[in-house]
Amino acid sequence: MNSNTTGVWLVIAGTLSALVLFLHLFLHPAAAGPKALLPALRPAAVTGIRIIPSGAPGIDVERVRGAWQLTSPFHYPAQAAAIEGLLDALQQLAPATFDGQPAVNGERIPLGNHTFDLTNPKADAFSTNLFVWYGPHNLGEIELKRSMGTLSVQATPPAPTITITGPEFSTTLYDCAGTNLTVPTDQYTMRAEYPHWSQTQNAGVLANLPTICAFAPRFGALCLTCNEKEATFRLESADGQAVADGSLPATLTGLPTGEYVATVSYPSCRWWPTGGP
Repeated sequence: MNSNTTGVWLVIAGTLSALVLFLHLFLHPAAAGPKALLPALRPAAVTGIRIIPSGAPGIDVERVRGAWQLTSPFHYPAQAAAIEGLLDALQQLAPATFDGQPAVNGERIPLGNHTFDLTNPKADAFSTNLFVWYGPHNLGEIELKRSMGTLSVQATPPAPTITITGPEFSTTLYDCAGTNLTVPTDQYTMRAEYPHWSQTQNAGVLANLPTICAFAPRFGALCLTCNEKEATFRLESADGQAVADGSLPATLTGLPTGEYVATVSYPSCRWWPTGGP
């Protein structure tokens, strides 16, 4: 074999070696999305949870007729929003991934470019590209940022009180017509209360997306008069719930639209029922 032929083979061998090294260092299969740690978990199907804190008695909660109840160490209504938030977080829980595969502590990894991803249901995702060569590679302490979203509460007419309850954030608004709050992503319960009407709504707040909760009750007014002296009244809803009572004449405002029964009485014990707004 002459020197020219040897040189050609050396060039070919060098090119192939460089190509193999390039493929090994820089090209990897496309990373698949992280798989959930608890893929079979279905929050709606969970009927009980037991939490065993270190050095403390166990805590048991059960779903009883659709409502969560604390059953141990004592019986008491549980905070449904906190429990549902925990179940949702567990359903979405995913491991840290290295090139799309679950990261294992102490695992040997190939040289070259890689992608490391870390996710948490309540935090912004963390992702970084790194180049691995011989020797240790330390990412240090990774601080995840809590995911935040916007909760928009609207009330027409303005509500005397609106309570907002969540696992990490709760507040009460007074004489509120509307407000925008930046809150941690989670499940929240909102309750608007008027003198004769209240309503509860549940909503989930997602990262970087507005969640709107609107209360829009329809109210009317009722005027009661009587041509007898010392007349009094009692007002009940159509299902027999007491609404108001007092002396006549009277004007009642803020009554939800619907049917009512007003009972009017005076010293001669005469009375009559009448409809409402």
